[in-house]
Amino acid sequence: MFSEVRLGTISVADLARSERFYRDAFGYVGKGGGALSADDQDGRLGEAWMMPPGMAARYSVVGPAGCDSCLLRIVEFDAPGDPIWGDVPAGKVIGLYALNIRVPEIHTGWESIVAAGGVIKSPPTHWNLSDGSAWDSQIYDPDGVLIDAWSVEGEIADRLGPAMEPASELQTMALHVGDAVRSKDFYLAFGYGVLYDQEVKGLEEFFGVPGGVVMHNVNLIMDHTPVGRMEMSQYLGYPGIEVRDRAAPPNHGILSVTFEVDGLRAGSRHLLALGAETIGGPVALDMPPFGPMAVSTFRGPDGEMIELFERRD
Repeated sequence: MFSEVRLGTISVADLARSERFYRDAFGYVGKGGGALSADDQDGRLGEAWMMPPGMAARYSVVGPAGCDSCLLRIVEFDAPGDPIWGDVPAGKVIGLYALNIRVPEIHTGWESIVAAGGVIKSPPTHWNLSDGSAWDSQIYDPDGVLIDAWSVEGEIADRLGPAMEPASELQTMALHVGDAVRSKDFYLAFGYGVLYDQEVKGLEEFFGVPGGVVMHNVNLIMDHTPVGRMEMSQYLGYPGIEVRDRAAPPNHGILSVTFEVDGLRAGSRHLLALGAETIGGPVALDMPPFGPMAVSTFRGPDGEMIELFERRD
């Protein structure tokens, strides 16, 4: 019923600047774009996207050439915004946290992102997984959106397949959560399975949390594709701060994660039965590269905005 992640949406201050950054850092190309107004469809579009009356936006969808899923939607609103995180430390954020993008080789990939204008949070660091190991780095884009650029070795690399050149589509949308077991169960009900579920120790400096804090890290995968995954992390004994009220237009950062469903009505009922909260919709959109669609929006268990769409002829 549910697809893998189709889109991750970020809000930015300057659409052209962000398009350049993602082109130069990852080789992403344009998939199409358009404009939106909160007043469209008698204000129902504004309600679904949490846009105040009178607000408008321009957007562009980008991703690797040849990819039609796990793409990035970049939105610029016509009103000034503040960073969603504000003064909340990265390790304290509860909500959509990072865009995870795989690169073939971490050191050259990381250097390309920094050269494109990325701001370093954590340089490449090696850590062990249950079925291999990873080289991981964290960089902020020009609007403070956290990007986790990584490469893997061992059995997990075989399971995920060859790394795309020069960088992948969105491999995962990362969530910081209040309860990793609760959030895992929520997204398993989308049709995901478990890629790994483990406790991670010894990387407090990398993640920017106090010494001795252990991370419960869960990564979920669909049977039919290794990309478009959902990842959730809980810092055990280190409670976070929800940013749900700030993760809305025109503030800058990660706004939402999008899934396609076979039937919007049935998909919406399924989400509500799992405990999601309705935001708005259904509304009609024509969103490249997917075309005409019906869209509804919801809040997940950690305040994250979830967008569902059904294609329409």
